[in-house]
Amino acid sequence: MRRVTHAWPERLDTALGALFPFYLLGGLGFALFNPALLPDYLIVGAAAWLFFFLVCPALPGRSGLAKVAVLEGVLAGLWMTTVLLGGQATRVSRADLIIAMVMLMVYGTELGGLAPNMPSDLDPFLARLGLGRIGAVTFAGTVRTELLNGYRRLNYDPDLCAGCRSCFEVCPLGVWAMDDGKRAEMVRPRNCTACGACLLQCPTGAITATRTDGH
Repeated sequence: MRRVTHAWPERLDTALGALFPFYLLGGLGFALFNPALLPDYLIVGAAAWLFFFLVCPALPGRSGLAKVAVLEGVLAGLWMTTVLLGGQATRVSRADLIIAMVMLMVYGTELGGLAPNMPSDLDPFLARLGLGRIGAVTFAGTVRTELLNGYRRLNYDPDLCAGCRSCFEVCPLGVWAMDDGKRAEMVRPRNCTACGACLLQCPTGAITATRTDGH
């Protein structure tokens, strides 16, 4: 029960531990289908990977996809510049830029589900597509994905609050605070990543996740 951070050592750990398989998979694909570009992929893919994770907090946007969209726009502008310039060298540059854009999209899509202070992008998207589960991981119909998709909203009834401080203690992002009357108060609702900790720990039912369609 502590506030979470996403400092550069934690971001590097996320990159190495969780996204390295995507990097290896991409390398295998190039080795099989386009070995001439494999060295480019190994260098550009790793550089895009590390750069994105190091600068992530400074990029605008709340989700991983929103953050990576900024970089995608810059790379798309560079790609258009190489198209206008033409030539063999720029053809190689365009290939490198496309590699970087694809890898950044992969990293940005997955980042929201891995970063402790950001909501997932991939899970609610899969739920909207109607994909119920992959293996033991459930997407559609969970309170978390429905909160992220807007099918539910987090509601709080102060009259039911017992002042136990559970929501304040378990929330990793400081969404809750205690007011002067020793009751909970939702002070930073935009910080919520739908982890569900406050819902599970509230002993009186003051915090609920009600469906927006009324059911």
